[in-house]
Amino acid sequence: MIIWSLFLGFFLISTNVSVMSFVTAFIMRDIYIAEHLLGLVLAAFAISGTVTNIVIAPFLDLYGRRRTMIVGAALLTICFVLTGFVESVAALIAVRLLTGICSPVLGASIAPYIVDYFPAHRRGAVMGYVMSSVHVVSIASVPAGILISGYISWRAVFFLMSMVSILVLASMLFIIPNVVTGGTGERIGLRTYIGKFLKIFGNINVSRILICRFLSLSGTSMFTGLYSIWLIDRFSSAETGYVAISSVFLVAGCAGFAGSILSGKVAERFSDTTTMYAVFSVFSGSMMAIAPLFPGAIHAQYAVYAMAVLAKGLYYPISQTALIGAAGSQQRGSVSGVHNAVMQIAVGTGLAAGGYLYVFDPSFVAIGIAACVLLCASAFVFSRARIDA
Repeated sequence: MIIWSLFLGFFLISTNVSVMSFVTAFIMRDIYIAEHLLGLVLAAFAISGTVTNIVIAPFLDLYGRRRTMIVGAALLTICFVLTGFVESVAALIAVRLLTGICSPVLGASIAPYIVDYFPAHRRGAVMGYVMSSVHVVSIASVPAGILISGYISWRAVFFLMSMVSILVLASMLFIIPNVVTGGTGERIGLRTYIGKFLKIFGNINVSRILICRFLSLSGTSMFTGLYSIWLIDRFSSAETGYVAISSVFLVAGCAGFAGSILSGKVAERFSDTTTMYAVFSVFSGSMMAIAPLFPGAIHAQYAVYAMAVLAKGLYYPISQTALIGAAGSQQRGSVSGVHNAVMQIAVGTGLAAGGYLYVFDPSFVAIGIAACVLLCASAFVFSRARIDA
C-alpha cells in the first residue's frame, strides 16, 4: 500500500506535467489564446516549477517528507479545481504558474521518501515500481484525456485530476508512515541555502549524477518532444494514420512500464549499476538514432521506439536511486528539489534545441543523432561517479 500510494502520487505529478500538451488544442476552442501567448501557456508550469524546486529544497528536509507530501497534494487539489473554472488566458497562465509552485511540494518528496524508508537492497526495485507511473501516463492518461476533452470537456480533465489528488492526499494521511530524517529545527535563511547548495555541489558524486541527468533528459526530451510531430508529418496521410500513430505511443508506454518494473530484477544480473546504466542508456540513444532511418515504415517505428522506451525504463530508476542515495539523509530533499529544477531546465533545453534542429532537418535524422550523443555522454558522466547504493 505504501508503494501504491507513492506510485499514485508520482502518477499525478507526471500527468500534470504532460496534461497541457494534449488539452491545449481543446482549450483553444473554448478560450482565445493569441499566438504570442501560446508558448507562455505551455511553459508557465515549467517556469515557476524550476524556481520553486530550488526555493523549497531546504524545507523538504526540515519539515519531513510525509508532511510536505500532504501539503503538496492538498494544494494541487485546489489548483486543479481552479484550472477547471478559468475563463481567460490570463487566468489560465496564472493558475498554471500557481500549479508549478505547488507541484514540487509533493513531487520532490517522493524519491527521498523511498530512499529514507526502504532498505538499500529494495530501493532500486521500489524506485522502478514508482517511476513506472511515467509510462502509465502514456498508456492511460493521454488517451483518456483526449477522449474526455473531445467528448465531454477539457475542464472535466482537471476536475478528474483534482479527484485523483484527493485520493493521493488520503493515501498520504492514512497509509504513508512518518520517517524521521534527523532534520534540525533551525530557521531557514540565506545561510541555510548557501550551506545546502555548497554541500550538494561539493559532493562530486551528486554533481556528476545531476550532470548525467541533465544530459539524459535533454536528449530524450529533444527526441520525444518532436517525435509525434514527425510521425504525423510522415504517416497521417493514410485514413487510419492517427490510430496507428497513437498506437506507437501505447506500445512504447507498455514497454517502458515493463522496463521500470523489471529494472530492479535486471540490476541483479549486472556486477554494478554503472554498467547497467551505460548499456541501456547507449542502447536507448542508438534506437533514437535509428528511428528516422525508417521514414516510410510505421511498423518499424513500433519496434524501434518501444525498444528505446523499454531501455529508458530500465536505466531511469538506476540514476534516480543513485542520485538520492549519494546524498546524506538531511540533504535528500534538497537534492531532489535541485534535481527537479535541473529536469525542468533540461526538458526546456531539449525541446528548444529539438525545435531548431527539426526546422534545420525535417528528416529527423539530426535530432536522432543529437539525442544519441547526449545519452552516450550521460553514460560517460555516470561512469565517473562512485555509486554506493
